[in-house]
Amino acid sequence: MQALLDPHPSGAGLDWLGGDVASSAALAGDRYVWIFGDTLLGSARRDCPRGVVYCGRAQIDDDPERAMIANSVGIMRFGPQRAASPLVPYWQTIDGHPAPIFEDADPDSFVWPLAVARVGRPLLVTGSVHSRATGLFSLGSLVMRVENPDDDPRQWRYATYVVPHTVRAEKGRAQLSWATALVPPGAHVYLVGESGAGPGSTTVLARFATTDTTRAAWRPVLEYLTDEGGTAHWTTTFAEARLHRLPGLPGTSETTFDRLHDGTWRTYRIPPGTFEIRRYSAPDLLGPWTDDGVVARIPAPWSTARKPDGSPRYAAYAVKAHPELGTPERPILTYNVNITDGRFDSAVSEAERQPDFYVPRVLRAP
Repeated sequence: MQALLDPHPSGAGLDWLGGDVASSAALAGDRYVWIFGDTLLGSARRDCPRGVVYCGRAQIDDDPERAMIANSVGIMRFGPQRAASPLVPYWQTIDGHPAPIFEDADPDSFVWPLAVARVGRPLLVTGSVHSRATGLFSLGSLVMRVENPDDDPRQWRYATYVVPHTVRAEKGRAQLSWATALVPPGAHVYLVGESGAGPGSTTVLARFATTDTTRAAWRPVLEYLTDEGGTAHWTTTFAEARLHRLPGLPGTSETTFDRLHDGTWRTYRIPPGTFEIRRYSAPDLLGPWTDDGVVARIPAPWSTARKPDGSPRYAAYAVKAHPELGTPERPILTYNVNITDGRFDSAVSEAERQPDFYVPRVLRAP
């Protein structure tokens, strides 16, 4: 299964060498779309042993503008008996330079897409806006509606909705973002948000009507799950202090929420600073959620490698379920690994040294 997401030589030009986030959703027919955040480009080795498609990277450009773009898209096809074919990646090329599929209106900032869902004809993608100066701290959240998702991703036409009431982590205020996950269970599309960051953060919800996605002048009307008089209810009035925190579920970042055949909900999470995947279950999306414990542990070398000072060399995150590659009860999971110092040159050095670094890692949920 890992081979489906491993890089492979494209035959000409730049090769896709790995990407962040790794969210997936069904398209028409036998096709699934994968959305990636920061994406490494370069050239894959072409001297692999016979029968081995991927055995490492040959070169990653020293120029960050060519070696990494803010996002990319992949298409995976399914054949008879649901046999999947390897990912085919896409990105834009502008004036001979690689460019992301999704861009922010401000040329000084960029979009990290975090979640994707097909809602009727359109494809919805949530994204977090960042700049090189702010790094991991979000400048805001977006919902992008792709009107022609069954076309070549390089030809996608999309409208962007700026989600209101996001809060930047500044002046003593905790960050509030609305791009963690996208859940379309029926009459509403739910935006899963995170209040705060890291340990101590909480999960909050907003939603808009599914019919909103079909409107010509698309602009969803958001409702927020709010505590009022001891009970949770939906209201269009935003009050940050009264947002309902999902009981039993810590803050979630870059994850998925899926409903099983018996109606049970599940999500997975790698707690910050750990190398374990925990599963949470609930009878309803609104909770209460139960921590089912550790269901998988990140293997070596990601969980064991240390820097000279003894601190972890890697950080594991963004665990996501992909039921199309398994079942809702036992999906395929992906997660990502990055270098803990977050520097571009460190990541490039690691990618050249470790063939599997920054390639989404695949495992089957137990």
